[in-house]
Amino acid sequence: LHKANPTLLKRVVEEYPRAIFVLLHTSYPFTRDAAWMASVYGNVYMDIGLAYPLLSQRGMKNVLEDMLELCPYSKIMYSSDS
Repeated sequence: LHKANPTLLKRVVEEYPRAIFVLLHTSYPFTRDAAWMASVYGNVYMDIGLAYPLLSQRGMKNVLEDMLELCPYSKIMYSSDS
């Protein structure tokens, strides 16, 4: 998973500031990194879909807390993958 960290996209996000980037499934297990990117870059958003059914109750709580601590609420999206 070392190449799955969303911070590896920083150069691309900066190079294409008009493009919208949605980091899917809370970028788990890199939720804090993704939330940081969404707070720093105006064109980065986070998605909470599908991560929740795969985590334990404690895991869901931790991921949500990590995301809400850093990511602006207006940049959190939900997808059902259906």
